[in-house]
Amino acid sequence: VAEYLGDCFDGIKTLNFEKDENGRIVSGMWAKDKEYVPFHPPGAPDTDFVIEGAVENYLLALEQHIRYVLRDILDHAKATTDNWEVDNPRHEWHADYCAQLALVGTQIVSTEEITRVFEELESGSETAMKDYKRICDNR
Repeated sequence: VAEYLGDCFDGIKTLNFEKDENGRIVSGMWAKDKEYVPFHPPGAPDTDFVIEGAVENYLLALEQHIRYVLRDILDHAKATTDNWEVDNPRHEWHADYCAQLALVGTQIVSTEEITRVFEELESGSETAMKDYKRICDNR
């Protein structure tokens, strides 16, 4: 089944399999661009996926598991964006997460910041846009 994963899941090349006494365990996935996404990133609980049962059932469960893992990684990435200027500069922060989730996290933060700027403009702040431009330039 592993050789057909790219047909079922567009961005996945293969899975990282590990043997267990009860069967096969999947501990992560490899993207077609050779990027690895672990199912249990550092600091997260152990979330390996156990392959068992009929192919149709475990592929459906695998899809749900991948969604859970990616959502968890995105939540963690979003939570750490508050430290961009303090602990971890944004250009270093990107390296901690897979590319697509780092991009989505950056877009979420950017949208929130720009929305806040427009709210300040509506409340009468005449320099809100210039202040935000200065913040972006300093990054």
